[in-house]
Amino acid sequence: MVVTASPVATQAPVDADLLKEALQPERICPTAEKTLQPFKGSTIAELLRYRASVQPNDVAFANLQGRSPSNLVLNYRQLEQSVLRLAYYLQQQGAQGERIILMYPTGIDYVVALLACIVVGAIAVPVYEVRRSRHVERLRNIWKDATPRFALTTSVALAQADVAELDSLTAESGEWLCSDTLSLSMDSPVLELEADSKPNKLSLLQYTSGSTGFPKGVMVSETALLQNSHTINQWMQPHGQYLVVNWLPPYHDMGLVGGLLQPIYSGFPCLLLSPVSVIQRPKLLLQAISRYRATIAGGPNFIYDICASRIRDKDLTGLDLSSWEIAFNGAEPISHSTLERFSEKFIPYGFSATSHTTCYGLAEATLFVAGDDIGQPPTVVNVNASEFENAKAIEADVSDRAISLVSSGRFAGHCCELKIVDAETSAELADGLIGEIWLRGDALSEGYWRKPNINQETFDRKLKGDSAGGFMRTGDLGFVKNGQLYVAGRIKDLIVIRGRNFHPQDIERSIATCHPEIRLGSTAAVPTIADGIETLTIIQEWNARKHPDLMGEVSKHIRAAVSKDHELTVGDIVFIEPGSLPKTSSGKLQRTEASKLFVAKRADLEHEPTTASPA
Repeated sequence: MVVTASPVATQAPVDADLLKEALQPERICPTAEKTLQPFKGSTIAELLRYRASVQPNDVAFANLQGRSPSNLVLNYRQLEQSVLRLAYYLQQQGAQGERIILMYPTGIDYVVALLACIVVGAIAVPVYEVRRSRHVERLRNIWKDATPRFALTTSVALAQADVAELDSLTAESGEWLCSDTLSLSMDSPVLELEADSKPNKLSLLQYTSGSTGFPKGVMVSETALLQNSHTINQWMQPHGQYLVVNWLPPYHDMGLVGGLLQPIYSGFPCLLLSPVSVIQRPKLLLQAISRYRATIAGGPNFIYDICASRIRDKDLTGLDLSSWEIAFNGAEPISHSTLERFSEKFIPYGFSATSHTTCYGLAEATLFVAGDDIGQPPTVVNVNASEFENAKAIEADVSDRAISLVSSGRFAGHCCELKIVDAETSAELADGLIGEIWLRGDALSEGYWRKPNINQETFDRKLKGDSAGGFMRTGDLGFVKNGQLYVAGRIKDLIVIRGRNFHPQDIERSIATCHPEIRLGSTAAVPTIADGIETLTIIQEWNARKHPDLMGEVSKHIRAAVSKDHELTVGDIVFIEPGSLPKTSSGKLQRTEASKLFVAKRADLEHEPTTASPA
């Protein structure tokens, strides 16, 4: 049964003046230097109780794009009470130990629902809003895998979705509930917290973004959430003026653990922006940092790309980024040219190149694994391109055949143990050799939900000559040099041609700068088989209606750039519609799916010879 909400259609008009007044910086930002009080406890319930007691009136969250003045800003006392009211309701519904889908837009409603699930002992399953057919299909796969007791959402999110599609999900199990229409008020009963409560062995199913395969539910314990939060806190060493602007999707590890739980754990305010809004209008992120004097914000590499390339000069008037201390970049791998381009554009507006802070993490490790030294320029090494193709990182002078690689930082040894391993022999590799990144430690996930075969392949692996076991294969390629971790890409994305290894990100980066009409993030370099031989295919988004006469010219530029930078011949170049490259919900390119697109297109050409062929 889908619970719809009739008040959506009859909402009172939004009072713009009240919205503006509620979000004034002086009402939100820390007003004086203070010492953040460290948390010592073992449960999320204890954390909420602690923050409500030591800083009850401090702002916990502010929703910068909210539509109701009553749900824009929440202090720590209000946060605790809101969570305990919803937790009591969930307890009455028998939610303890059950999976609960959370389908919310970025905002305070989501934060409250997530924490209420954890506090009551339910298993939260965050997903993104359903607005397109592919979203429904992904949600359907997650629903079948998680078999939830019910799903929580808001009346607005439900109204924007296809109700018939959502109804079909509940045919076998579960139902939809709108948390904003449950009539919970200040007088509603709250969950009574037990003094000696134990952390939940399973609090979260963090479904991976699916960049190289079907989404899998990473099992995350309450202990792991708090341990990783502690590790991030020790890495950042936040001070009393800290304030984060979080635009990252709350259903992924970076936005959830780093963007939502870390502010509560450390005790500083979190300002929320919509991921879709920021990707469409990246100036919103920088304007929020400037207005609220934020100290921390960031995301994957692509957000810095689009800020540098798509924000117009006229939108920079009055921008002041001097408060931005940590501009974290958690993409793998991190582009040196992106960091340089971003710094060049925004240093005149107060940004410091030393604010670039690189890091590495993944959902299977809860989030954080490694991070560069804060307040120091990112560590960069130039390596010989030919040796790099042979899985060796040999330092070289800057030249046409050198690759600049950015470190993801030093790995947090107290969080987990990291090794670089030959994936075929399970032997540990020496520094400077490229292999698969393996991790071992208490903060790692126990595995994927209901995936015993995959768990056997991925978790509890043993190094050659080490009987202890307990290592997890990340699927990421990298190497260690001078105590720094460098991430080279994904094993499944690696292109092997004539015995040489090519990382698609390097090829795509060369193409991105070869012609002014090629947009960043619009290219996929994938391996394909032609006459039994693996060749390089380029799948390029292109607006043929806007530039119908440039495809031949662009093809020549692409071939020339790849030949010059990589000594590699391009096979087919396929032009597709803008926005049609398959990407995960977190914005990562799905090269395997892109390759399938090419295979399907080639099959169509063989059967329809009149169709326009690839360049």
